[in-house]
Amino acid sequence: MSGQGPYEGSFQAGKLAREIERRMFTNEEFARLLDTTEKTVRRWRSGEAQPQRRHIRRLAQVLEREPHWFYERDGNDEPVAVA
Repeated sequence: MSGQGPYEGSFQAGKLAREIERRMFTNEEFARLLDTTEKTVRRWRSGEAQPQRRHIRRLAQVLEREPHWFYERDGNDEPVAVA
């Protein structure tokens, strides 16, 4: 990302949702890893809410990604319906 910091742009909820699914986490398991609630994870995945910076750092650690990855568009960035 040329010249942009890791938290610039729009959070890509669809990328997060796909990555959680790819790693076969339940919302409950993922919430526990991030010390947050299952409801919060559902809201992040659906695009209803965006994680705070402290959660972005933890998301990056848990999913082994750089923080800026959550803001980079990849063409499949539509929010994913979450049950």
